[in-house]
Amino acid sequence: MKKVELSISLTGYNTTMNIIKTGVNALVVPIGHYRQDKEQLIRTEKLENLGIVKVLEPEKLEPTYLAQKIIGCLHNKLEVKPNHNFDLEGSKNTAVFLKELLQNNIAIAA
Repeated sequence: MKKVELSISLTGYNTTMNIIKTGVNALVVPIGHYRQDKEQLIRTEKLENLGIVKVLEPEKLEPTYLAQKIIGCLHNKLEVKPNHNFDLEGSKNTAVFLKELLQNNIAIAA
């Protein structure tokens, strides 16, 4: 992803982590169930507000709109700002937390 001019994708968890990690210029489409699971919608809105992605609105998705958004993104590239320091070590941090929790429970039980 680091080598592309523009990433166009859904805002699933893995893709979003790749966008944040690489700082790629990104145009994203949030897919979510407006009445149930709003995970992608919420994530996409937050990233757009931080200036990390540009959003394609799913209800407007048609060829002319898509072309305009792509051209706009290529001419006005977003840059991930240095103050966007995200902790991308969730699995590592979870393992450390669980290990400490288990060690504390063993110490209490003893």
